[in-house]
Amino acid sequence: VLIFFASTMANGASCASQKLTWPKLVITTAENESYDQALSKLTGLAEEVATGEPEFYRSIIEYRLGKEKESLDSIKLAKLKEYYLSNAVFGIAYKTGMYGLPIDLDKSENFFVRYKIASMKCDNITESLRSPDKISILLMKLYEI
Repeated sequence: VLIFFASTMANGASCASQKLTWPKLVITTAENESYDQALSKLTGLAEEVATGEPEFYRSIIEYRLGKEKESLDSIKLAKLKEYYLSNAVFGIAYKTGMYGLPIDLDKSENFFVRYKIASMKCDNITESLRSPDKISILLMKLYEI
């Protein structure tokens, strides 16, 4: 997971913001006592970092806190802002029933195709991380599924 965060920090501006380093570390180290502060920081950065990345990381923390509705709202907002990892999250959601969404393997596959296409804009995403299986494993660890 740390390798993933390190690689996303080196990507193009549409993929990762340096301004989100601390909230990413809170997620990586699972510092539960810092979740509220990280959520506050991510909320404050949402307008400044308009890529959907803050909303993506909010969705992870909210999901870990058992706030599935808020997490789904955050990942939907990240998707509206076209954040590339939001497609992979929806791919997982339709594959596993996450967020109470119906299992739909066609929709899941479609979201993973969208993720792969969107990830091409990111300079340092390896080909292996473009694979639905690899990104699913990583995101499921982040979401603690």
